[in-house]
Amino acid sequence: MSRTTHVKKRMVAKTSGFTNSGSKVIDSSPSSSVQGSLRQKMPIIIGVIALVLLIGLGFLLAGPFAGKAIESQTIITGPLMLNEEEQYLVNTSVPGNDIFSIDLTFPRTTINAQLWVRVEKLANGMMQYYLTNDPTDTDVADPTSTGLLGPGLSSSQGQIFVNDDPYADLEFAVQDGLLSVKNAGFQHPNAAFFDISNLSGVQFSNDILYVQRNVRQEFRIKVSSTSTSVVTAKLNGQLLSATTPAGQFDNALFAESDHIVKKFIFTPSEAKPYILELEATVGQGGNAQVSKKTYLFASNGVVYDLKQANYPQMLVYMKDKDRIDNLVVNLSFAKTNLTQPFSLPCETSFSVASLPAIIYSYQGRIIGSNDDAPVSEITTLHGQQGYVLKLQQDATSSLNVSIPNCDMSSGRRELPALNLGLNFIGVVGYEGATSTDLVKKLPTGGQLTGILELSQGEASQEVTRMQPGKAYWVSVE
Repeated sequence: MSRTTHVKKRMVAKTSGFTNSGSKVIDSSPSSSVQGSLRQKMPIIIGVIALVLLIGLGFLLAGPFAGKAIESQTIITGPLMLNEEEQYLVNTSVPGNDIFSIDLTFPRTTINAQLWVRVEKLANGMMQYYLTNDPTDTDVADPTSTGLLGPGLSSSQGQIFVNDDPYADLEFAVQDGLLSVKNAGFQHPNAAFFDISNLSGVQFSNDILYVQRNVRQEFRIKVSSTSTSVVTAKLNGQLLSATTPAGQFDNALFAESDHIVKKFIFTPSEAKPYILELEATVGQGGNAQVSKKTYLFASNGVVYDLKQANYPQMLVYMKDKDRIDNLVVNLSFAKTNLTQPFSLPCETSFSVASLPAIIYSYQGRIIGSNDDAPVSEITTLHGQQGYVLKLQQDATSSLNVSIPNCDMSSGRRELPALNLGLNFIGVVGYEGATSTDLVKKLPTGGQLTGILELSQGEASQEVTRMQPGKAYWVSVE
């Protein structure tokens, strides 16, 4: 039996517990659980589970290079980019490599310069360098500085000052017969930090901000790091510029060596969430650091809205304009005898005692909200857990539920820790989660082997992305 088939059979056997939830007696045998109470009490049918193994995820970790060697048989045809790499090792014996240029931003400034270097390799293994900061003197005929490099010389590891400030700009040295060219003021870029404020300079501590529909909104976004960042923005997936109709993300209002401030303007035309995705790149080349930040602008307070066929309708909104720990969730379950899987996109503890319905879930075993369940344990609803609701057989209308005091301050996406075997879960937050996000929640030694999204009745589908408000089987081997 293949591993895929084994996973399918195990999932079907576990899910049959929902199908036969009318019996208090649980038999671990799949065949016996399929029989018995199926024709007796009200069935809860989740559907036939079909899972395939997901391709395993791998990560390649790489550290910074101590020095980047120019291939010995390659002539240098462009400048050495010392803003991107801290160090280059140059083989000056290769014809053409005795003269080269350097692209460098002076430390603690934003001033960029192109320097030219000429190197003479001496018979005793030493090297004489000539340097000019005149970008037109490509032959280095009129050097502004010169020096002797080689083993035993105190100046062989010396620092070179090109401009007039007190900070060293370059370091030249002989290293294993090669010329080491190093950026003396190189800073390995750090991750960027984001701050958002209004026109009055008031900073917001939450990532979810209330905005009023059809009212022009203007914000200042400050991005800080070891050097000035290159920042891009998307609003609901659309890349922004200074002129895009959906929203304007202007060029820098202020730019310093360690931060940049940009202006963001938009007018929300609908009562819905507007998601701003920021990406800041600090540094260049292989040393660049990319940082991301997401803000949600809740137009008329709407934080999340799920309206899809075959799922309960869901609307999450802010009760208070400055609080995201007191949200309200409105759920609407259709009038149907079919099962309706769901989850809550925020953290709460909501009593189910007054609901005219039966609710089931799975936590290593089938649990339910009344005596028809194998284990009657569900008294309250919580985030990160998957649920299945079935209306009473005599229900005459749809079921509308309002859940107060729901907390989304944990962030745009939060997942529960996974256990070996089957997990019946949901996503807390306003943003979907991927299989990569789930991998971070695996137990030691566990491997993600499948995700199944459930919908009304017996419908199900294999997915790699999960949405808040829906319920999912997750298999871990």
